[in-house]
Amino acid sequence: MEQERVECPFCKELIVKGAQKCRFCGEVINSDEISSDNPITRQSHTSNETVSKKGISLGGIFVGWITAEVVGFIIGFVIGFAMSQDQMTQSEAAFLTLYVSGPVGASIGAFVAVAIAKRHFFLHGLLVGLICIVAAILTTFVLSQGKSTLQGIITECINRKEVLISWALIILGGILGAMLSPRR
Repeated sequence: MEQERVECPFCKELIVKGAQKCRFCGEVINSDEISSDNPITRQSHTSNETVSKKGISLGGIFVGWITAEVVGFIIGFVIGFAMSQDQMTQSEAAFLTLYVSGPVGASIGAFVAVAIAKRHFFLHGLLVGLICIVAAILTTFVLSQGKSTLQGIITECINRKEVLISWALIILGGILGAMLSPRR
């Protein structure tokens, strides 16, 4: 027997009517927050609604990734400008580029992605972080102008402890940004 389902007022996923906590976003639900006069059953849930939710999620991730890249670029530009004015050493600039621009960009990007999608907070943050890492690898490959193979760049990155730490910070930044995003 199919249980009656309603939309979670926070993430809009279908949950069992009368649930006290959403299994998708983890929010505690008061019975006052759910409209009892319009329950949604699994049979009435159309594929158009599913496509729409997936489109919003993908759009949120895309906008979040673009935002992350723009923020990372701006921070990199400021670091480069400070270096050109002899206000920063090359090692300080490299440190800030590795450990600040990527994680901050991913945090802000994931915040934007979740604010748009309004669902699957952890997953959106993780995906924005991973996409930022893939974009960094591909950018390095393109900038090498054929002097390095993609496999060689990935191998070199994996063998460098500071790059792996930076990647972990980017993923954590994405997850943190998603957690800080508004849930309504």
